Amino acid sequence: MAMEESVQQVIMQAIQELEQSSHGSTLYTMGMSMGIDCQRMMTELEAATEARDQIAQRCHELDMQLIHSLAFNLFQVTLLQEEKTILHMENVKLQDKLKEFETLEDSSVGSGHRYKEMRKQNDTLKEEMFKIETG
Repeated sequence: MAMEESVQQVIMQAIQELEQSSHGSTLYTMGMSMGIDCQRMMTELEAATEARDQIAQRCHELDMQLIHSLAFNLFQVTLLQEEKTILHMENVKLQDKLKEFETLEDSSVGSGHRYKEMRKQNDTLKEEMFKIETG
């Protein structure tokens, strides 16, 4: 304040110029910093987008694999069901034949039993006839 007015004005102008250049430099530095941050963020965004696309492609491939697998399994199930039906029909036929044979066997057992009885009766009659003839 003890200096002359003209000297004070010159000092004041110098201070203002320093502030402006300092402020401009700060803005420039901030702008550069923001530019670098923006570039880094763009790089990260591109990497994330690429990763997302790769994951989407892999999901699509797995979906297609699953669809093919399900179709193949469905085909196998259908074949196995047909085979089961054929085996069931064959089993029914064999059981019917078994019943037929059992029925024939039962009747032949009855016939066989009658045959044995008649054979026994024939032997008994032969013995009686032999006794009568010898007597």
